[in-house]
Amino acid sequence: MRRSSLAIVLLVLALVPAVLAQAKAPDLPYVTHYRIEADLDTKNHAGEFVAELRLQNFGSAPVEEVPLLLYRLFVVDKVEYQGRLAAFHQAVVADQDDKTLQVNLVRVTLSPALPPGGSGVVRLKYQGELHGYTEVWAYVHDTIAPDYSLLRLDTFFYPVVSLPSAASRYREKRDFTYEVSACVPPGLTVAAGGRPGEPRSKGKNTCFSFVSLGPTWRIDVAAAKFSVKSDPSGQFRAYVLPGHEAGAERVLEAVQRSTDYYSELFGRPEEVGYTVIEIPNGWGSQASDYYFLQSAAAFEDPKRISEVYHEIGHGFGVEPAASVQRARFFDEAFASYFESLAVRHFDGEPAFQEDMDRSRGLFRQWAESDKKYAATPIAEYGLHEMGNLSYSKGAYALFVLHQLIGDDKFRELVRALRQQSRAGGLDFRSFQQTAERVAHRPLDRYFQEWFFGNASSELLLGKQSAEEIVARYR
Repeated sequence: MRRSSLAIVLLVLALVPAVLAQAKAPDLPYVTHYRIEADLDTKNHAGEFVAELRLQNFGSAPVEEVPLLLYRLFVVDKVEYQGRLAAFHQAVVADQDDKTLQVNLVRVTLSPALPPGGSGVVRLKYQGELHGYTEVWAYVHDTIAPDYSLLRLDTFFYPVVSLPSAASRYREKRDFTYEVSACVPPGLTVAAGGRPGEPRSKGKNTCFSFVSLGPTWRIDVAAAKFSVKSDPSGQFRAYVLPGHEAGAERVLEAVQRSTDYYSELFGRPEEVGYTVIEIPNGWGSQASDYYFLQSAAAFEDPKRISEVYHEIGHGFGVEPAASVQRARFFDEAFASYFESLAVRHFDGEPAFQEDMDRSRGLFRQWAESDKKYAATPIAEYGLHEMGNLSYSKGAYALFVLHQLIGDDKFRELVRALRQQSRAGGLDFRSFQQTAERVAHRPLDRYFQEWFFGNASSELLLGKQSAEEIVARYR
């Protein structure tokens, strides 16, 4: 999500309660594979769904009940476990840490219990209307409608194994594979991030199917009067809304060149290719594995093309440990700074400096509006739901580090962090250890002032130039 287009999202995030429980969540099974079927009634803003979840118990005790979160207006009609009817209870409840977030909590009894190391399949049939979560997050306009339908993880359109609490929702991630089928009325095309199959007919409707390219952490589905555009190599494609076909060519070109640039710096991804799905402005651009949802602005305005660099940058970022995920540093700060590096590469040094000045200025605005933003260290952003600042101060912190250790060491550091994080995610201490190992020098003062203390806030709010700030740590 581009920093300059975050105003609404940041205001909402600032209102989220400061309680992000880092206490250990109960042992719950993980989903290793989803199979989802959706029939969308766009006229009535509703859908009928079937979801199969293959569960794996990685814990040390049997699991007798699994909690599932669904959208607040979805109603479960039937649940099966291992092919037999299963007892379940459902109720709309408020999230323990954010009372504005209401979900349908579905508790499914597993009989027999799922033993340690065991796997089993839960199958749910449910239906209901979808009208977003703008009362919680201003960007989540997700809906089922004749002109545009969007179903994302953000609205729990598919069952998520979790209790209604931050500690449970943000526990350690384990990736899964998926198969998704969505049936829509004539004239609409379905878009998703997986590998598409051949469309098939179902009565008057058309069904579109997708299979995940590999293990991933989220599923997003959109339906509209899309045109599908591809680059000459066929590796990159865009689902674009009517009238934006010319913009799609520009976006695809930006996807390809930024992918090549980041690959040269940080190593090429295992899978080659990206899918871009256009969404309406204000609905929140987001990136996942090998695809991203991109607001219409990038298709409409050539000056907004750097938003594409940001989303592609997520594919070259660092996986955070569960304990620091909500700090948003290892995803959004890295993607924001990678975006700035791409701006420099394609548009020149002055554009890069302007981008960094914008990051510093945005942080100043937040700090001047409330002293808590200057007083809170980056490493504690997750504790206080202040991860929005990682787009600005977080990106500037990486800028300072880059200038401090130089181009070659910074590239080496990012490559090392990416490889290291695949084994289990990074926290700020392991980030420091790796940076010091790569740089062959102690960096304690830099990390203390930028991540574990707030002296960096005073620097950013002061009159020191970037060069003077960097010189402080040489």
